[in-house]
Amino acid sequence: MLAALGRPGPGADLDAARAEITALTTAGAPLDPRVAHAVRETTRTGSTATIGMAAAQVGYSPPRLRTLVRDRVGIPLARLRLWARLRTAMAGLPAESAAAAAASAGFADQAHFTRTARTLTGRTPSEILRPPTAGAPA
Repeated sequence: MLAALGRPGPGADLDAARAEITALTTAGAPLDPRVAHAVRETTRTGSTATIGMAAAQVGYSPPRLRTLVRDRVGIPLARLRLWARLRTAMAGLPAESAAAAAASAGFADQAHFTRTARTLTGRTPSEILRPPTAGAPA
């Protein structure tokens, strides 16, 4: 950025700086529709699609699909699936028990749900739901 600006102040090359910012912040290449479909299919609420099933639907082997998702999206497909399950389970709380929310989201049990929440967010489901106390950081 500083190199694109040249010297600071009134004589700075703002056009070069703007071009540099645009190059750094512009969205990358569009996601391959087959990869996008596989991600949607395996992460949508209530989906029972496995990575193997999604790969077969789009004509990739499971390892190839995992590689493409990681390379194009930047997050492994298995991690995206865990985030989707966590989102589904958290949406069920507090209307249902943690065990029921875990089961409906596809977790093996309540402990699996709690471990996943702690791994992904650093907090347990009850800590996520707990309103912040006055003066405590959010």
